This record gives sequence, C-alpha cells and structure tokens, in this order.
Amino acid sequence: MNTKKLQTFDEQGKLSPLLKGTLAGFLASIIGAIVYALYPFIFGMQLNLLAIGVGGLIGFAISLFGNGKSKLLGIIGAILALISCITGDVISIIAIYSFQNSVSFWRVIGNLDFASVVDILSQTTGFLSIMFYLMAMTVAYGISTMPPLSSVSKNTDKEIN
Repeated sequence: MNTKKLQTFDEQGKLSPLLKGTLAGFLASIIGAIVYALYPFIFGMQLNLLAIGVGGLIGFAISLFGNGKSKLLGIIGAILALISCITGDVISIIAIYSFQNSVSFWRVIGNLDFASVVDILSQTTGFLSIMFYLMAMTVAYGISTMPPLSSVSKNTDKEIN
C-alpha cells in the first residue's frame, strides 16, 4: 500500500486530502443523520429517498475536500453514508417514541445499549430501507471518487482558452 497517501500532513504541514476528505465526510454525515432523523419526526412518515441525498451530501463533501480520485475516500464515503442513515433512523424512532410517551429524549438515549439498538433496527428496517441504504452508499462512493467541481471548471476553462 502506498504510505504517502495515508500521511495526515503533506510536506508543507497542511492536512492531507485523505484526512480533509474524511473529516468533511464525517461532518456531512452528522448533518445528514440529523436531517434524516428530523423528517419522520416532523412530518410523521419516513422518506427513504432522503438516504440518497445523505449519500450525495457526504460524497460531495469528501470530493470537495479530499480532491476525489481516491477509491479509499469512496469506501469511507460509503461507510459514512450507511452509518449516517442508520443513525438517522434510530434517532427518529427514539424521538417519536419519547414524544409519544412523554419521556425525555436524552433519558431514552441514556438507557440504550447496543442490543436495544439492534432490536429497534431489526423491527423497523425493511427491504426498502436496505435498498435505499445501498443506494446512499453507491451515491456516496461515486461522488467521493469524482474530482471536485472546482477542479473540473478549472480544467474546462483551460480547454476553452
């Protein structure tokens, strides 16, 4: 494996594109999970199509800050998209449960363990959710490995001149 790609800092002391892309993708996955969780809580129904948007958001952030072109960044994007969608589903279920039972959201979160989360997911995740998780992962991977739009426009400008 090429260790130069795995360095966290380049020769000038700046963060490597791999680390920048990963951090940007992580922040985008947090935003995506929150949006994915809020929709069912606010509108009372789940919109699995949002998973694709979450994957796109994560992929775009990774591509923009990680300069695209890396399969490793694509894999990181796909994993972050899956985690973000699953986290959003769990948070929305907990939010709806706590609202319907007049229990503090944070109290429910505080009493959760891994087995409870697995139980929640096994009872609420169907075939359609899994398909949209896979689509989110595919979109995140694809966009993460594309060069950012800014570099595409620079190359287009050079070709025009």
